[in-house]
Amino acid sequence: FSAEDTPKAGDGEQEAFQWISRAASDGLPEAQYRLALLYSIGRGCPASASQAVSWARAAASRGHTGAMLFLASCLRHGEGVLRDLAGALALTQRVIAETDGHLGRGAMEEIEALASAAERAEAQQLLKDNETAASLVATILLRSKAPRRTASRA
Repeated sequence: FSAEDTPKAGDGEQEAFQWISRAASDGLPEAQYRLALLYSIGRGCPASASQAVSWARAAASRGHTGAMLFLASCLRHGEGVLRDLAGALALTQRVIAETDGHLGRGAMEEIEALASAAERAEAQQLLKDNETAASLVATILLRSKAPRRTASRA
């Protein structure tokens, strides 16, 4: 073995990224979610919040609860999208409903502590108006691209 034959750190990550990327492009929600996670931390690829949100959206639109929680976190913190506590809360409540309360309770408590009464009511309206995961995700992310008229929270 010479120094040139030794795998460089990250080679395995880049190969894994390529395989996951192919599966995500083929429409597999678990791969789309995993690709979102890789983009969010820059493993095997340059970090990109916008790419992370895009791939998480694809998986969440197909009902992937992990991707919905990931998007809720992005919305809560304003990472890759505008901060939207009502949207974050609606997605988290959707996950809780779909998993019979097994996922999302801690996240919901954190978001509710930050959300105003108006934002909590807005989350309920979002859930009422959007019966499918795809519709809910699309509506929330469409809102997150437009400037908000409400006062921003620190």
